[in-house]
Amino acid sequence: MKHAFIVAALALWFVFLFSNRVDSGPYDYDEADYMYAASLGPVTNAFDSRGPSLPQFVRLALTVGRDPARRVQLSEAVRGKDDSVFYRHSHGPALYYFLGALESAGLSERDIRFAMVVFPLASLLVIYFGSFFVLPVSVRFPGAVLAAALSIWNYAPVRSSEIAPHQFFALLYLAALLALAKFISTGRRTYWYLAVMVTAAAFCTLEVTVVLIATLIITAWLERKRIHFDGGLLWRSLLLFAATVLVLWPGAILRLSVIRSFMIYVYLLAFRSNPWGAVTLGDAWRGRLLDNPLDWLLLAVGIVIFFRFPGLSVRRLAYPFLMFGALMLVTVVRVASDSPRYVLPFIQAFDVFAAFVLVDFLQRYGPRVRAAVVGVLVVAAGLVAFLSVERHPTGAPNPRMPEVLASLRARNLGQASILVPQSDLPIIHYYFPRATLRGYRQRLPTAGDIAGRRFDAVLFPGYPLQLESPRDMQRRQPGAG
Repeated sequence: MKHAFIVAALALWFVFLFSNRVDSGPYDYDEADYMYAASLGPVTNAFDSRGPSLPQFVRLALTVGRDPARRVQLSEAVRGKDDSVFYRHSHGPALYYFLGALESAGLSERDIRFAMVVFPLASLLVIYFGSFFVLPVSVRFPGAVLAAALSIWNYAPVRSSEIAPHQFFALLYLAALLALAKFISTGRRTYWYLAVMVTAAAFCTLEVTVVLIATLIITAWLERKRIHFDGGLLWRSLLLFAATVLVLWPGAILRLSVIRSFMIYVYLLAFRSNPWGAVTLGDAWRGRLLDNPLDWLLLAVGIVIFFRFPGLSVRRLAYPFLMFGALMLVTVVRVASDSPRYVLPFIQAFDVFAAFVLVDFLQRYGPRVRAAVVGVLVVAAGLVAFLSVERHPTGAPNPRMPEVLASLRARNLGQASILVPQSDLPIIHYYFPRATLRGYRQRLPTAGDIAGRRFDAVLFPGYPLQLESPRDMQRRQPGAG
């Protein structure tokens, strides 16, 4: 009964904080592409059947993608084919089966966004009961409570209320790491195979799962003598991983879509100065530290304890979480964005690590001191999450995009040819999939944006709304009479 009460209390405070962040307006840039990908159906997403083959994509990228001035052409080429990989932003399709089911149910934008709460709530259950299942009896209950509170009452899951695969990925990597920890403590291969299978599911969700794969490989090497890691286990693990991927994302293997995903991810890191927004790297990390001071402080304390006290009973259970978090942090450290979802791939692994180590260390001070410290930290975690939400109020909704969509409907432009700002293109495309759209990246369209096509309307950036005819557009060109 006490477990149900604790989990319910943790979940209710989280839902309260989360629900205040859920937007009811039209889908934004990323969300519109994600929802359009979901609308293509589970078969298209599973097999990636409508996109170019890998050789075709490579040729297209080499001829067009390297020229910044021609990136719009590349976007048009892949959008014109209903390329599911492109609309998923190169992520795997696992989340999109869920989104497709929601969309087919006719839910509103707010309802679909709010439905994403199932993933952090599932993470709460996995962390609490997984920790209870993994930890030694002496630290089981306080360790589970603290790990769950730090992980769920964290600004990253609380403020990541948009449609994106990161909450789902966090759920999967936490489940895989807990299964890996149980494998370490028991040596039973059933838990290793469970970790491999969940890792394969994560691989079908986000491409950064390579870090989780690396964590499993390094852990297996470190534990190889004690668990008798042999060739048979290796081959069975590879086959299980491949079979899971083949079930969830056959296109990854049959059409080599996963190679495309990694090519695009490497391209973004290597050749795009900041594909995630206009925030500087320094500002992004300053915000992450200020919004999450308790977690970073406890992580630092946990690391000191971990290396200063090698006799900790949870040491071998905790190190995979620290290793995964550190490797993931190195992988995504260059992501310059103020969106909390980019912290999700690593922060909850650090939370679980810190909770395990701190609770074990506090055993030496007696149960009352440990209970008091855990209680204070739990309350502090809830308060810090609340203050983070208060520091970033949602504010009044931007009226521009609702007016854009309403104006296009009122003018019967749902099947028209329209020149639009590139940042508006995914949103308009989702709501008007039969319209022919071309995007432009400058403040005003240039002669090159207009060349070779007749447009029924031109949409300009900014607010109040400017949706004009081609004649009005031509008058805006330099040198027009």
